[in-house]
Amino acid sequence: MLLPRILVVTSCTGEKYFKPKNQLTIEDFKDREIFKDKSQFLSQYSCSAGEMYKGLQHQRVMEGVNILRSCLGKKSVDVNIVSAGYGIISEEEVIVPYSVTFTNMKSDEISSWADFLKIHENFQQVIIGYDLIFVLLGDKYLRALKLPVETQANKTLIFLAAKSSIKYIKLSNVKSYIWTLDNADASRFSCALVGLKGHLLRLIAIEIKLDNNLLLKLYNNPETLDEIIQKSVYS
Repeated sequence: MLLPRILVVTSCTGEKYFKPKNQLTIEDFKDREIFKDKSQFLSQYSCSAGEMYKGLQHQRVMEGVNILRSCLGKKSVDVNIVSAGYGIISEEEVIVPYSVTFTNMKSDEISSWADFLKIHENFQQVIIGYDLIFVLLGDKYLRALKLPVETQANKTLIFLAAKSSIKYIKLSNVKSYIWTLDNADASRFSCALVGLKGHLLRLIAIEIKLDNNLLLKLYNNPETLDEIIQKSVYS
């Protein structure tokens, strides 16, 4: 096959490019008319989702994505963001600042709000056009996905996730691999835990740039990730 088409799924971050006082709240998202009016009011602060988020993970993710695009082509990699306000959005989608996060929600709140945003259904739909999917989500954002999803067996999903999140990663009929992270890994890779998933994606991208064959190896055998990351540590 040709080089696999890549999708990176990451999360929104509290740090944003614009921080006006009157950001969208969860109540604003619940009412379409209020959402529309307030979004218009905040339109001076609008930008693409890829530009809006400024958290460490998002910055490292985009660095990795840009490295991949530089060697594989601009259309080789797409980024989707699990937003606790907007749901699943592409990096190109124009949004305004908001103050909503799954991090502060209890389990039942995550479940009901994820249903409202149709995160499970949209994730299932989003991954259809891709071969290799990297999922870089924290505990509560993984809960919002409500895995497993129905998809084709020719996909490979790679999860970079905390050990505590494994119980939320349920898959069927696809190749998959989970690289688990903890505080020891943060020390090992000299990166704050909050940005570690993005940092590892960047390291993976650097290795793929050096050897494009690694991309097919990852797609066919996702356990190759161990070798790639180990190599990046000592290179």
